Order: sequence, then C-alpha cells, then structure tokens
Amino acid sequence: MFNEHNARQLEEILLLARLIDERTSTMADAIADLQAEIANLTAEVAKDTSVESSALKLIQGFNAQLSAVEAGTQSIAGLRSQLMTSADALANAVAANTAPAPAAPAPDAGTTSVPAGTGDASVSTAAPASSGDQGGSAPVAPAAPTT
Repeated sequence: MFNEHNARQLEEILLLARLIDERTSTMADAIADLQAEIANLTAEVAKDTSVESSALKLIQGFNAQLSAVEAGTQSIAGLRSQLMTSADALANAVAANTAPAPAAPAPDAGTTSVPAGTGDASVSTAAPASSGDQGGSAPVAPAAPTT
C-alpha cells in the first residue's frame, strides 16, 4: 500500500537523484576541461621537444662542419654561408614563437620623471653664471638639496 510516508521517501529519492545528476554533470564538465588542458600541455611538450631536438642537431652538426673544414673538404666561406642560413632560420623561428613583451605604460601628461638617485627634481643642477666666466673654466658642482 502506497501511503504518505512512501510518497515522502519517493520525493527524497528523486531529490537525491537530481543532486547526483547535477554533481555528475559538474564533474563531467571538470573532466572535459582537464582533458583539454592535458591535450594543450601535450602539444606544447611535443613542440618544445621538437624545437630542442632541432637545436641539438644543429649544434651537433657544427662539429662535423668544422671537421670538414679542417679536412679541406669544405671551404670556410661555404661553412660561413651555411651557418648564417642556419642562424637566420633559428632567429626567425625564435622570434615567431616568442610572445611580445608587455608595453610599458605611458607617463601621465604634465609629469616629469626623476631618475632614481638624482635627488629632488626642484633643485637646480645648473652652474650659476659668473660675470667672469668665459666658458673655459671647470664646471661648478651642483648645490646640495636643502631639507
């Protein structure tokens, strides 16, 4: 026999089933996000590994190229040309895969920045003009700031 007690139990069971469904959905979303992050990291590691391998092969190739020059089978001019081509390709690859540095904030209009250690900006560091100064005398040291 179905009574009110059974109806409350059934409602509690349905409520728990909805909570389980919500939490399962949330967990599935979190797992999908983690899987995407793992895929991104895997791709980044593969890219870094291939770049490092290429750089290693390039560096290891230098020894063989220098040995060829010593043995007389390759000219120094040919080696120089080959190294410049490799250096240019490496520089272009590094530049293409390097994030740009953040731009420095522009100073506010009407403000003057004073380099560190130069003292108070209001103190003049210009030498006072003397009536007998003809431009050939030694410069006068700036006045010490007053406190």
